[in-house]
Amino acid sequence: MGSDDSPKKMTRLYEIPLLYDLAFRRMAITNNVDGLLACHERFGSEHELKNVLELAAGPSRHALEFASRGYLATAIDNSPSMCFYATKLAGDLSVPLNVNNEDMLDFNISENFDLAFILLNSIGHVHTATDLTRHLAAVSRHLSRDGLYVVEAHYPHWSGRESIKQSSWPVELEGIQLHVDFGATDDEFDVDTRVRSLKLHIYGSVMGNSVDLADHLMIRSWSADCFEETVAESGFFEIAAKLSSLDPDQPFNPAEAGRLVYVLKKKDGLLSQNASKQQ
Repeated sequence: MGSDDSPKKMTRLYEIPLLYDLAFRRMAITNNVDGLLACHERFGSEHELKNVLELAAGPSRHALEFASRGYLATAIDNSPSMCFYATKLAGDLSVPLNVNNEDMLDFNISENFDLAFILLNSIGHVHTATDLTRHLAAVSRHLSRDGLYVVEAHYPHWSGRESIKQSSWPVELEGIQLHVDFGATDDEFDVDTRVRSLKLHIYGSVMGNSVDLADHLMIRSWSADCFEETVAESGFFEIAAKLSSLDPDQPFNPAEAGRLVYVLKKKDGLLSQNASKQQ
């Protein structure tokens, strides 16, 4: 964000974490964490939840909320700028947070977790079944026995030009007036790979500085059939629940759902990374 009055054309949203954090501030962080806890209580093992992992965490707002409630929280993101920002937020909030600059497709960190989660359709950054299998393998080896992995995807799925929609919303805080256009009806969409080149436009002002960011996000729309087939063939997880939200009392209903949430449970007999090292 510049210091003069002229708009600044910027690219690469993930390198500007403050703007990302502001643009997506409308997320119901507290409610989402409540839902994740309810999912673990319903579908997890009987042992107490202690360690959580947020994947594609960005500013790590959900991990920070877990940390503020006394859980041991870890975040993974492949943007160094986001990791630096999340670490600073944790310091400002005086909560412990372990932040790792790692690729979620294949990562190795020392901790094991009772619960991992990826929200806001960030699973769409995984574009192929091969990469999804790698990702599931990495998550599985970092989960404790009976650990859960909660995946929140968008719904309805993009299946063709007629399904491409645009979402827009304002962000109005003290000293901040932004408008977010997320997607456009003329976005390019590959029907075979189901990958959309999603246009993003954030514009307005932050503390008197003009903002004008244009970017493209390459996002895959995972159909239920493709996702479930890949999970089954990978052999790392079983599907414990298929939901319309993070509320475990809302089973998936395609006629009403605005989201598609999978609760994946690590299969019996699979060792965690740390456990396998001890063998």
